[in-house]
Amino acid sequence: MIDVAQYKTEISRIPGDILVVPRSQMTELLAEVEAGQAAKRTLRRISTIANLSATTAIAA
Repeated sequence: MIDVAQYKTEISRIPGDILVVPRSQMTELLAEVEAGQAAKRTLRRISTIANLSATTAIAA
């Protein structure tokens, strides 16, 4: 797992606007982002299903 606070601190210490990031680190970063997006979509689905269930129960 990427320690975001640590990376932000380290990046803020680097002068200039351009960073060189190894491919392996970029791949790891994108994998973390992808996992976070999947988790967010899952939470939305669960919320939608819960709301539908509650609406259906009230209507019944």
